[in-house]
Amino acid sequence: FNQSKGAIATMLPPSDECPMNWFFIQSELNGMCLDVIHGKQEEKCRLWMYGQNGTDAQLWRFDEGGRIESKCNDLALDIEGGNTAAGTKLWMFKKNDTPAQKWRFTSTGELQSELNGLVLDIIDANASQEAPVQMMNINGNKAQKWKLVPYTGETLAGAPAAEAKVDPGVAAIVDGKAPKKEEEAPKEEKKEEKKEEEPAAQSEGGEAKEEAKVETAEDKLAKAEEQIKTLEEEKKELKHKYLTALADVENMRQRMNHKAEEDKKFAVRSFAKNMLEVADCLEKALEAMPEEKRKADPNLQTVYEGVQMIDTVFLKGLQEASIKKFVPQGEKFDPNLHNAMFELPAAEGQEKGMVGHVVKSGYMIYDRVLRPAEVGVTKEVPK
Repeated sequence: FNQSKGAIATMLPPSDECPMNWFFIQSELNGMCLDVIHGKQEEKCRLWMYGQNGTDAQLWRFDEGGRIESKCNDLALDIEGGNTAAGTKLWMFKKNDTPAQKWRFTSTGELQSELNGLVLDIIDANASQEAPVQMMNINGNKAQKWKLVPYTGETLAGAPAAEAKVDPGVAAIVDGKAPKKEEEAPKEEKKEEKKEEEPAAQSEGGEAKEEAKVETAEDKLAKAEEQIKTLEEEKKELKHKYLTALADVENMRQRMNHKAEEDKKFAVRSFAKNMLEVADCLEKALEAMPEEKRKADPNLQTVYEGVQMIDTVFLKGLQEASIKKFVPQGEKFDPNLHNAMFELPAAEGQEKGMVGHVVKSGYMIYDRVLRPAEVGVTKEVPK
């Protein structure tokens, strides 16, 4: 980093003194960068996407073994547990030679694992900050496209110049060579030469003092610039921590509000599920009194009307708690709403896979299934 005249160029291996080998791994989907969550230093910390802020948690480089090393914690990008299945999340782990830490860029911009051939993907193609990442099959989506953006820090440009060493015992230096000694002359000539050389030596000594003063001022300026740079980095780091903590608090508040709403809505779920047995008994009691028997026996008709009234009032009470009954007779079988108990031959003109018989009615609470309907599903009749 010597900025003075005559400095020699030297080739060095990659290191922290040579910042151009550090990169941001930027997503084509949202322009955000791969980041170590909260800048954690320990092993097994996970990764997420975050806006470019220039912190060490966003700087990466490939080493000679194909590993991707983080500047934040000197750990390597790793697949959690060496899992080969799609959907596996990523984390940081100490360097090793396992395929779970070997990576390569494809010709189309995907970051591919040597372990399982899967590529780095943003979960649910989330375009916002704090989106976690996982391993998925290649699908061509922008959530799997990455590019390396060189780190353009001021480490090289802001490096202090090397100090020039001045030997106070040397009066004058010309092109790096000391002046030759004069041969001995008569005393009179030596006196005249001394008189002539004294002002020259004084002027050269003054120039050396001025040069030393300039170098001292340059040193102070370099130290001040280094302090400013350090303070700016600390400012960025503190701002990043503040924004991260603020986002965590906001996410926690939203989760707590959502959980409180869910608990309030579904507080009666367990009690209502037990009361469905009462509804089933009333429904079976009504089915046990067909119209023919009621016409023949007036007392049975009276009992039927009383049970029907109780059933109506009971269902009305369930509806006030946002619980609704549904009878899927003749509907298309839906495994999310129906529980298939048996198969029965399809009637004439009826398609297979339809609900041909309802054993127990189903119930919904808000938009969730409280109990699926137990049904018989039609099947195709062989010719």
